[in-house]
Amino acid sequence: MLPDHHLFVIEHAASRLAISAADAGRTRNIAAMMLFGNPHAPQRDAIMVRELLF
Repeated sequence: MLPDHHLFVIEHAASRLAISAADAGRTRNIAAMMLFGNPHAPQRDAIMVRELLF
């Protein structure tokens, strides 16, 4: 059985990503890694995370 994941939209500056993750905190870490190359980058706090509801 697969873990329960949600779909989140990430917005930062001119970038927009869609990420499937277990929660918003993990989503923010994944986005920071993709955008900045470091999941703990200081800029990660400025990333907007919105959950898509179906």
